[in-house]
Amino acid sequence: MFGVMLLATACGGSKSSSPTAPEPQPPVILDLTGTWTGPASDSSGPGTMTWILTKTGTGATGNATSSTPLGTVTLSGTVSLQLSGTSATWTMTVPAGGVPVAPTCTVSVTGTASVEITSAASTITGTYSGTGSCNPPFSDGTIVLKKQ
Repeated sequence: MFGVMLLATACGGSKSSSPTAPEPQPPVILDLTGTWTGPASDSSGPGTMTWILTKTGTGATGNATSSTPLGTVTLSGTVSLQLSGTSATWTMTVPAGGVPVAPTCTVSVTGTASVEITSAASTITGTYSGTGSCNPPFSDGTIVLKKQ
């Protein structure tokens, strides 16, 4: 009789719980806030690209300039990066007035990049191409921007 009561107590008195899957965590978006600058080169020639970025929910946005090796600004506009882990797609939009030598011209640049952020150095390395309303398309662009 004792065995029957023990069996009844063991079977009826406990609740079983299935393990639950952990809640998925949102992806971590890298904080690219700050000034990034470095060499940029494409089919139109070499130069320097500078981005001043602020973090957004999915990447970063900010002001962008491109200049000649001697420092003359050739393009001035805005840049937007969309991040997926350490990979990014980016666009640079230069409105009328953003090309000092041709104030009525506009430029659109698109690219991809990889982002590396470490305590020693942070870099955005990528490729790009673009079109302008006053010039032929440019291609084979490369950037290597370092956080200042």
